[in-house]
Amino acid sequence: MRKKGGMELSINAIVILIIAMVVLGIGILFIRGLFAKSAEKLTTAISGQQIANPATADTPLVADREVLLSKSNPTKTVVLSVFNTGTSPAINVAVSMSNCVSGTSVIDNGKPSTPKTLDYYSFKTSPQDISANTYAGYQGIVVFSDKAKASTDNPISLESGDTIVCKLQASKESGGWGTGSADPSTTVTFTVTS
Repeated sequence: MRKKGGMELSINAIVILIIAMVVLGIGILFIRGLFAKSAEKLTTAISGQQIANPATADTPLVADREVLLSKSNPTKTVVLSVFNTGTSPAINVAVSMSNCVSGTSVIDNGKPSTPKTLDYYSFKTSPQDISANTYAGYQGIVVFSDKAKASTDNPISLESGDTIVCKLQASKESGGWGTGSADPSTTVTFTVTS
């Protein structure tokens, strides 16, 4: 009788273990799908109707010129568009941000301040293909560190009223832009608010 009871307990434990593993697997797949959908929404390309001032052949990269950036949350979405001036599709067009310079326009004694180059920031967009003579919309996420670090290793604290000027540049894997054309670029000014 004891052997039969031990066998039933062992079978029950195995059944419970199998059910637990199935539930765990379903939970992991659900959470993985949830994260994939949210990441796609975060960096998704946006349609032309959402762009107030789309890129053209004359201005192949258009972005918000001035963006307000909160001191307490230095993360912002930037809407931009890129126009392919070439006669062939531009493949894997991505937009990057570089050369970010921070500095207030005037210091205490009335002399202009020396701009400081920021090293700690990130900018994310999803690459996409752009057909010839058309534009594509992007939504970029920019994040500045609250305690940004200057290239001279001196900490820069983002203060209300500070401005940060950055260069945005589109680059492609192949095709597009036309013969001899440089990658389109523009500048964006971020103003820190309280």
